[in-house]
Amino acid sequence: VFEMPKGATLLASDDVNRVMGVYFKSRNSEIWGLQYHPDYEYCQMISLSNARKERLLNNKIFNNEKDYLKHISLIEAEDKKLNFKDRTCEVKNWLNFLKN
Repeated sequence: VFEMPKGATLLASDDVNRVMGVYFKSRNSEIWGLQYHPDYEYCQMISLSNARKERLLNNKIFNNEKDYLKHISLIEAEDKKLNFKDRTCEVKNWLNFLKN
């Protein structure tokens, strides 16, 4: 998410992802958006990042390897705090909302 939609409600964030879930209305639609993959566990994100490390550094996503490793350490620390049930809570709530 580059810019939050006007009137949007931030549903979820953490130290790794500033915006993980948002809710907003647009005309007659209610939008529930996820900015991450709740089906990916953090260990999978770390593996993907490691596989793309050179590209991430070349594209200046991180200033240098030290910043990259700091980010990986942050993800590892967050991984210890989360469980899959909590990580998929937004999706569960959205599906329950649709059911009712």
